[in-house]
This record gives sequence, C-alpha cells and structure tokens, in this order.
Amino acid sequence: MFFERVQRMLERNEFASDDEYYGFLESVFVETSTQEQNLACDVYCSKVLEQLINYSPAVTLEPFATVLISEHVWPHVLVDTYGSHVAEALMRRLALLLVEDSNNDVARRLLEQVVDAVLRNVGSALPDTYGSHVLRCLLSALSGIALDPTPQTNTRAAPWQQSQPAHTFAPQRLTEASVPHGKLLRRVCTAILSEAVAASAQVPVAEPTTQDTPTVPPQVLCAHAVPLFALLLRCTAPWKNLFASVLVWMLPGSKRGSECWAAPQSISSLINHRVGSVLVEALLESVPPSMHAQIYTDCFRGKLGALVENEVSSFVVQRLIHSSTLVQVRMIFEEIEPFFETFLHKRRGGVLWKLAEACSHHQTYQKEFISALEKALHVAPSLLAAHGQAGGKKQKKKAKKQKKNQPQEEADPAATAPTTGGGSTEGLIPPLLQFDSASVSVLGAHIARTLFTFQPQVVETLCASVVSLPVDKLLMLMRHNNGSKVVEAFLESPGAPPFIGPLIEKLTGKIAMLCLDKYASHCVEKAYPLAPVAQKRLIASELAEEEASLAASPYGRFSLRVCRVAEFKLKQTAWTERETKNKKKLDLFADILN
Repeated sequence: MFFERVQRMLERNEFASDDEYYGFLESVFVETSTQEQNLACDVYCSKVLEQLINYSPAVTLEPFATVLISEHVWPHVLVDTYGSHVAEALMRRLALLLVEDSNNDVARRLLEQVVDAVLRNVGSALPDTYGSHVLRCLLSALSGIALDPTPQTNTRAAPWQQSQPAHTFAPQRLTEASVPHGKLLRRVCTAILSEAVAASAQVPVAEPTTQDTPTVPPQVLCAHAVPLFALLLRCTAPWKNLFASVLVWMLPGSKRGSECWAAPQSISSLINHRVGSVLVEALLESVPPSMHAQIYTDCFRGKLGALVENEVSSFVVQRLIHSSTLVQVRMIFEEIEPFFETFLHKRRGGVLWKLAEACSHHQTYQKEFISALEKALHVAPSLLAAHGQAGGKKQKKKAKKQKKNQPQEEADPAATAPTTGGGSTEGLIPPLLQFDSASVSVLGAHIARTLFTFQPQVVETLCASVVSLPVDKLLMLMRHNNGSKVVEAFLESPGAPPFIGPLIEKLTGKIAMLCLDKYASHCVEKAYPLAPVAQKRLIASELAEEEASLAASPYGRFSLRVCRVAEFKLKQTAWTERETKNKKKLDLFADILN
C-alpha cells in the first residue's frame, strides 16, 4: 500500500519545488529502511525502487545503497529476478552522476563499494542468468557505454526543469584516457577472467564426439557467460588484446605463454555452436594480429565453403571477413569465388556483402568480384578489363604500360559513352536485386549499395545498368524502401556524374509524382544538386507546375525547398546563375578530392 501511494504521487507530479521533491525521495528511503532486501526482491516494489533510484542524488541513495551491498543482502539481490534490476539501476545511476559531476565524492565512494561487493560474489554471478546481467551492466557503466540504455523522460520534470538527457558513448572511440573508470573496469574484467580461468581448470575436458560438440567447459560456453565475455572484449578497448589472449589461452589445448596458440579444435567447435559462435565473433575483433592470422589459418582456411553453408557459422565468417587484413581478404576471395552461385541460392548473401565491403575498404579485387557476381547470376560479362581496373598494383601498372605503348589508338566514343538503353541485357543490377512489382531483395540491395563504393572505372558498368532499366522498373525501384537506397547509392557513387543527366531525362514527366512518395522523394533530392544545370531546370519547371499538390504533401514540401522552386519561379536568371556557380564549385571540389 505504501509503495502504491508513492507511485501515485510520482505520477501526479504535484511537487512545488525541487526541495520538496528531493525531500519526498529521502523520506521514502528513510521509511523503508531495514526492508531493503524484501522490497528489492518484490515484483511491484522493485519497479518503484528503480524509478526512485533513477532520479535520486547520491546523498539520498547512500543509506539505501549501503544496506543493499552489505555482505548478508547483496548475494541474494545479485541473483534475484527482480533484485538484479534494482542493482543494475543503482550502478547506472551512480555512473551517470559521476558523468554529470566528476567531483561527486559520495557517488564515487558508493560506486567503488558496489564494485567491491560484485568482486566478492563474481563466482556465483558468472554462471547465473540474472547475475551475469548485473556483471554486463557494471561493465557498461564503468566503460561509459550506454549508461542509460532505456532513456526515460523525467516524470517530475516541472516547467522549470528540463528532461534529463541520455548519456551514451561510442565504444569504438574509447581509449585508455577516455575510459571514465579505467581502474575499476580493469579490476572487474580481471576478476571475471580469473574466475573463468579457475573454473575452466577444475572441469575435465571430454574428447569431442562430433564436429558440433563443443570441447570447452560450460563456464565459458554457457548462454549467460558468452554475452558477458563478448561485451567485455568490446568495452575494454585499451586492454582488449590482453583479455582476448587470456580467453583464447583458457580454452582446452592452448599453450599459455606463447605468441600463438594450439587449440584449433576448441575454436572450430565453437564456430558451429549457437552460443559459442558469439564468443568467436568477439575474439576475431579483439585478438592481436598474430593470433588472428593463426586462427584464420588453423580454423577457417580451406573450410570457408562448408562453414558458410551452416546458418550459425556463416555469421562467424562474416565477422572474419570484416576483421581481416588486405592479404587475408585476397585469400578469402580466392577461396570462396567458386561458391558465389551456391551462396546466392542458399540465401548466404551476407557473406558476399561483407566481402564486397572488404574489397571496397582495401581497394582490391573489385573487378574480379563483379565478374564473379556476373558469372554467378548468369549475366553477360561487362568487359571491365577494358577500363584498366584490376585488383592489385602490379595489374594497374601493367594496364597503364599497355595504354602508354598504344598512343596511336583513339578511344571509340560509342564504347565510352554512357549506356541508357538497348543491348541484350539490363546489366547486373536487376538479377542482383531480384525485384518485381512488390519486393526487392534485402541482401541484394546491401550488396548493390556496397558495389557503388568501388572505384569509378568499375562503377561505370553498374551505373549504366541502373540507367538502362525500363521506366516502369526504375519507378518501382525508387518507390521501394530498399530499392530507393540503391538508387541513392548510385547517385553518390564516384562514377555517377555522366549518368545523372540521362537518368533525369528518362524520368521527365514523372518527377513530381516521385516527389510525393516517401522513398522516391529522397532520390530526387539527392539527384538535384549533382545534376547539370539543364536537367535542374527540367526538375524545377516540372515541380513548379505541380506546386499546389506538392505543397499539400510533407515529402513534396521538402522537395520544393531542396530544388529551389520558389526562387526558380521568381527570378529564373538569378536562379540559373546561382545553380551554375554551385555546379562549378561542386565539380571543383570533386576534382580536388577525386
């Protein structure tokens, strides 16, 4: 009954001032003293306690927190279904208070006491569902990642008080100096790994019976510990190489103290395991380069075709490609190139998507990737070799040398001009997207968007494939959620400028209709700044004729602003001069940045 009244008062929010509100919070904690464990473990009271904790200052929380983390209360709260949520709320609140005020001595002292209490009970928390959740929350809070994972509006926010913003930090930006609580975080991580290593040493390792049977102890592979280890590796950027090495060394068959390792059997069994594969993905992102190369050589090389066919291990292969070096990406491409068609038929296009991203990032094997994709989709070759683009530096030098030795030959204008129609095929884009009147392949769209980030010589054929589409298919593509993103990627690609003019001319008479669509309007807005002035005039004049209907639509109104239709109707001469100047400026910067 008492907490029901507290809940109603918080919902009514009839406090006259901050002093009255914080006095109310303090009185609630005083009234409930000596009942902390019972209240924290109650299904209803725990929710009210979480709300009270989220908006209480450190001084108000101190008496409650001191009892909650005591030796006779904390072990029960840590593994309780509802008490664990109260513990997580307390950790997040203390870390958030220190972010807002780094000189808050009370919050700092309480957070250190919470860490001490966790370290005393890490052995019981690690294999427990709710205990592992508390450990993960503590790692997040100490590393500064997602201190407020579920931002809530301040329920007592009166007119004089704004809502509290959520404090989140990008884990990839963490450095040793930027970790908010580096010393505490290192203590917690070391204790978790030490407990896991000790537990692993006590469990006998059985010989594997099948390939899918994991050979690691349950303390490492259990569904509660694996997400914890994965988070540990991702939130401890300054020491991730060390912690990743420790995790690998604690697997059966490892040789501690050496630069490499000798446990390929353990890693191989984890790759196909539903839970263990999560740990392998985190390890691939975190281990030192020498250990990453050894893992690739012992566990993946020569086995990628079979691994990708498995639904679980295919995601591990994607993570491997994402974390691989230039040399490894080339070796991976050469190994899985014969399986492109198989992967597409078995819905394993995610591997090809990540491989395309790696080829784009390392600027290697881009021509070969598109050629292999055309072969897998039974598309006529696009003669990319004629553009002189190849995967490595030696091939590029060879192409330049051949071109230099043939100065008497002039380029055929018909061969180099953008293709807008005709031909026996529509290129690579239609079969890759597999689109019809109602759908577009999601993975195909991801792959196509990545292909448009390739070098300009390679992208030309893809751009021609988009422009050569029939008008009805082009309209359907621009109106589709995934298809419109492909068209936007085409417009942003380095090889798109020669094709934007023909595309706009092809869509003449339908541009106003596209601006009324949620997705197609983005394509028009993306194409307008990049188009030649003559095509910009076509867009503006067509939108000006349909200004009334466009102004009634939220998408149309934004398109009118982006395309400067009001200025075009008012003074066309000034509009032309301004757009010509903007186009020259855009071309200048594009030439400088290449």
